[in-house]
Amino acid sequence: PLDIMDALPEHTLSLLSLFEGRFPSPGIEWNDVIKPQVETFLTSIRQTERKVRLYLNTHSSIAMLAGKCLGHKSGVEIELVQKGRMGDSIWSENESQDEPDAVIETETVGTGSDVAVVLSIARNALPKARAYILENQPDIGRII
Repeated sequence: PLDIMDALPEHTLSLLSLFEGRFPSPGIEWNDVIKPQVETFLTSIRQTERKVRLYLNTHSSIAMLAGKCLGHKSGVEIELVQKGRMGDSIWSENESQDEPDAVIETETVGTGSDVAVVLSIARNALPKARAYILENQPDIGRII
């Protein structure tokens, strides 16, 4: 996207030289090379910027590290750009959402004292989770 091309060099971190495809290049270690570079970059951004839009064309481990470095307490307003088949989506916690409230239901499935939690985001995970629990988890008495 054009937004990426507009980013100043000091606001851009490319790790392409550290990877061969999906894996770190020979001799490149996560803790010794990749993680410190990402942390240094994000710390400098956190110190100079109050609003950041992140294009994370990257491994999920780097995205998780970005979340750690630029978390809620950082004082930085973060927008994430997610690539998709229908174009990019921008996610921001400060955006007003017209989403329906979460549906929380409790179902008794047995007499056990354990509780299973099933979280469905895009698809209903309950039928398969329930079947697995009934067949393999006799200690579970309730599903939330």
